[in-house]
Amino acid sequence: MKIKIFLVLMLLLISSCEYKPIFNEAESKFSITKIDSLTKDQIFFRIKNSLKSNLNNDNFNKFELFLTSDRIKTVTSKDKKGNEKTFNLKIFVKVNIKSRNESFEKFFEENFSYQNNSNKFDLKQYENNITNDLIDKIVKDLNLYLVEITK
Repeated sequence: MKIKIFLVLMLLLISSCEYKPIFNEAESKFSITKIDSLTKDQIFFRIKNSLKSNLNNDNFNKFELFLTSDRIKTVTSKDKKGNEKTFNLKIFVKVNIKSRNESFEKFFEENFSYQNNSNKFDLKQYENNITNDLIDKIVKDLNLYLVEITK
């Protein structure tokens, strides 16, 4: 009997909640007219490709983005023999945003620590996956920031 009451209450609670995504492309009230960078690296091209849906839309708020990015891999610990044991990968992105009336500057940073792998090919593949994941997080944060400044 208690289980039935619990299930009915849970069903009522769940059905009364409204799901709404945090960032919905239909709600984006901005467009990006230009994305540029001095260094045309993996970070720049990944961010540019992720923001393609917002390029040259007919929205009121138009932005020009200028990116400065860097990827830093550091050794965080070594074993007794002096071999690398763990690494930390940081990605920094500085975005200069120009709109009609204002200009903004925002810094984004993501990092991740991971263990060394004796197979260098697998380690390189893993680092590429980590880099792509960190860039995706930065793109989400950038999108949210652009939505926030258009409000």
